[in-house]
Amino acid sequence: MTVLLAAFSTMYVNSIKDYVTLALTLLSFLGIPIYFGVAWRRANCTGMWLSLMGGIVTYLVVVAAVMTRNHLGFVEAIKPAFVPAVFCSTSVSLVGMVLGSLFGKPDDPLKIKRFHVIMHTPIGQEQRLVEAGIRLPALVDAGLVPTGPERLDAEAVERLYEQDSRDKLFGAGSTIELRREPELPWYYPGFIRIVFACVALVVGTWLITRILFVW
Repeated sequence: MTVLLAAFSTMYVNSIKDYVTLALTLLSFLGIPIYFGVAWRRANCTGMWLSLMGGIVTYLVVVAAVMTRNHLGFVEAIKPAFVPAVFCSTSVSLVGMVLGSLFGKPDDPLKIKRFHVIMHTPIGQEQRLVEAGIRLPALVDAGLVPTGPERLDAEAVERLYEQDSRDKLFGAGSTIELRREPELPWYYPGFIRIVFACVALVVGTWLITRILFVW
């Protein structure tokens, strides 16, 4: 499917520059549901769908407005619409995520806690997932759990989640799932390096694009 979509897109997008511009624009708001889903326990499916649809519709509206005003095709309008499209679609996506999560139907609390328990389980401590009845493909491949349907131990999942919650930055009762990592001394230095690497990658991509195609 991905290959077919990529092949189809070449009918309309003819240069790497346009692909990079389009990708950066889409990533600006498509990443919001992912980040909120990881970092905010109240995030739910309603917020995710509102965020995605709001961002996509806003992006298309902004590009369509630029197309109409400047008499351009869709691909030609991507570049002049870049700044307003990123700002508007990201803002709408953010608002949709927050409102949908606050007023939408909450997701299953046990599934959410299962997700965060998995996220906060360090490599080498997979046995605690096994004891909680959590079944993952990697655990099956490693022979730690049998094949078949997952049989969660709700009490064990709750216990592990409460145990992990002690290290939350904003307190155990917070819905913000950002944690300290007392057992991982490399975590914060590694996090800082990754942040700088990501920023450098974005800035470098932008700079190279400007040098090759604009300046």
